[in-house]
Amino acid sequence: MPLQRSKICRAFSDCTTAPRKGMVSGCFPLDPFYKERPEAKALKDAKAKGKTGKPQR
Repeated sequence: MPLQRSKICRAFSDCTTAPRKGMVSGCFPLDPFYKERPEAKALKDAKAKGKTGKPQR
């Protein structure tokens, strides 16, 4: 069986960042189930704030 590259984690770190922010762990960038969850936008917003806590432009 050939290697299925889409099944390998690409280490976006969303699956570990989300729990640190009090959200469910999941592959938000690649898994349609997690992409559609409300936490997906909250996680994106939290990551956009970066380390300073201020929104990035």
